[in-house]
Formats: sequence, C-alpha cells, structure tokens
Amino acid sequence: MARQSGSGDANEALELFLDTISNTFGGVLFIALLVCIMIQMTGNRPGTIEGPDAPVEAMKLKAQLKAMEEEMAGLMAELQRQTGKIQDLGGESELAREYADLSAQEQKLNAQHIKVTTQVTEIEGQINVLKEKLRGLARQKDDLENQRPELVAQVEAAKKRDAYKIRLPEAHTPPPNQVAVLLSGRRMAFAFQYDKQGQRVGHNTTCVKISADKSRMYPIAGQGIGVADSDAFRTALRSQLQKFNNKQHYMVVAVWPDSYREFEILRDAVTRLGFEYGLLLLAEGDAVLLGKGDVPAL
Repeated sequence: MARQSGSGDANEALELFLDTISNTFGGVLFIALLVCIMIQMTGNRPGTIEGPDAPVEAMKLKAQLKAMEEEMAGLMAELQRQTGKIQDLGGESELAREYADLSAQEQKLNAQHIKVTTQVTEIEGQINVLKEKLRGLARQKDDLENQRPELVAQVEAAKKRDAYKIRLPEAHTPPPNQVAVLLSGRRMAFAFQYDKQGQRVGHNTTCVKISADKSRMYPIAGQGIGVADSDAFRTALRSQLQKFNNKQHYMVVAVWPDSYREFEILRDAVTRLGFEYGLLLLAEGDAVLLGKGDVPAL
C-alpha cells in the first residue's frame, strides 16, 4: 500500500505542474499577441512609431516582451528538469521500498526502546526501594548493637532473678521401702494408697492418673495437699506420715517446675520428721514413667 501511495502522489504532482506550465505559457502567448495587435492598430511598425512618447513606449514593450521570453525559457527549462526527475522516479522505486522498510524498523526499534526504558526505570525504582530497606535494616542493626550491653545486662539480671537453687540430697544407701510423692501445682499427692502399716495397697486414683498402657503417671490438677510454709500444712503432713517408719521408708519426690519453692518447704518438713528423701526433677508436661509392677521408675 505504501508503494502505490507514493506512485500516485508523484503522478498527481506531475499533472498539477504541467497544468501550471501550460497556463503560464498560454498567458505569455496571449500577452505577446495582444502587444502585436496593439502595434498593428497604431498603423506603424515598432521601429517607426511617431510621436513624442513613441520611442519610450516601444522600448517598454520590447523590454516586456524580452522578459516574457526569458521567463518562458526558464519555465520550459524547469519543465524539462521536473520531467526528468519524474522519469527517474521509476528507477528509485526500490529505494522507496527500502526506505519504507527502514522506517517500519525504526518505528519498531523506537517502540522497543520505549519499553526497555520503562522497564529500566521500574527496576531502578525497585532497586532504590531495596536500598532504602537495607539502609533501614542497617540502622536497626546499629540500634540493636548499641542496645546490646543493656539487653545482656537485663538477661543476666533475669537469670539471677528467676534462677532457683535447690539443695540436693547426698547419695547413699536409702531404706528399703520407697514412698512416691508427686509435687505439682503447689500441691503434693501420694502416688499410692497405704494401709496402717505403711504397705502399698494400690494406686491413689483420686490424685494421680495412669495412662492406658500403664506406662506413665500424671498428677491430677487440684488434688492432694496444698503445700505452704504454715503449721497447718506441717500438721497435715505429720498425720499422713504416721503410718511410715523412717528407718524402713524414705520419700522420693517428683517435682514439676511450678513447685520448686514448695519442694523446699516439703523437704524441710520431711527431714525434721527424720525421713530421708530423693528428688526427681521433671519438665513441664513430663510424666512419671512406671516400671515393673506399675511402680514409678524413680
């Protein structure tokens, strides 16, 4: 379509130019004929015009005629030149096609350039955002480094505040009979029921729970004797321990983290009554493992 449009424009321009040249040439001929008619009407030849103004008028007419002839010659030369150019257009059709192809490629490259430029701009914007985030993280790191000594001091203070020292029993051969006690939720509970002679008669199901496979034992929350540094607790504990002989029995206490302080109270009360004790420290959620004969592996 581009080639046909270029060829049509060239033909149309040639027609307009030829019309202009023809009209100009006709006008010049008309003026020349008019001058000749006027000379003939005077009855004299151009070279024998009489009267005072005859030479002047004749010179003017000759000058006009010469100018018209020169203009006519120039127009004819321009006509020939333009005609040659138009004739040469047929040989330049291949160049026109190449020019059209190059123009299309240029437009395509310009579109790609705009697209790439837009992408580069977006990537630069993202890079700037990431740089700002990195600067923010660097500032936070510096702030944390500055706060580190204070934080370390707070951690050490918290360790000292929350640390709890428990005096452990000395290792030696205990009496033959073990009395298991579970200490959790600031309450103590015997793992088994005993008769008046201190003989084990079964699990204390009121205060402890046995797993289905009988491999683990848990304290039941809220059951047992509340442990407190009071005469009432020491009196209740003495009553519970009357059935045991401190030469034949010793206490083994399984303690969970929420009852470390209560263990000290229980330990002191038990040792005052002449009983030895063992200690089993458990983590939150741990259970007491049962050994052979459903006996706690303490």
